[in-house]
Amino acid sequence: FQKKSWKKIEVKRAGEKGFGVFAKEKISKGTFIIEYVGEVLDEKIYKQRQEAYDGERHYYFLSVGTNQIIDASKKGNNARFINHSCDPNSVLQKWTVGHQSRIGVFALRDIEKGEEVTFDYAMECYGVSFQKCYCGSANCRGTITSKDMSLLE
Repeated sequence: FQKKSWKKIEVKRAGEKGFGVFAKEKISKGTFIIEYVGEVLDEKIYKQRQEAYDGERHYYFLSVGTNQIIDASKKGNNARFINHSCDPNSVLQKWTVGHQSRIGVFALRDIEKGEEVTFDYAMECYGVSFQKCYCGSANCRGTITSKDMSLLE
């Protein structure tokens, strides 16, 4: 995290999903890909943002701890373009660096050069409410549903 030694990825069009993140090199299972960054909100501001974003399609919140939610909707890095998959090839992990909670994207399996990087929104995010799923995996659930869960707490 501190060195910001992220894997080589790029953001490009991903069909019906809009934009996506793609590996520009092979990424081995367990490898740190990129930090998920954004604006850190407290619970009060989170609830205000949630109301303000009502009806918008692209916004996601991640809980990193008690009274700390990341909003990468307006401020963030390329990690915010990682799309959902019902059969993801990456996962979000919470790490403590110094005295701060940080979120990293790690490969669940080997990811080939040119392959889209994905994670399961239903397990990790706030803010997605019954959207059609375009992942195309064999075990696709058909919709992306919001589960009011905290990330790895």
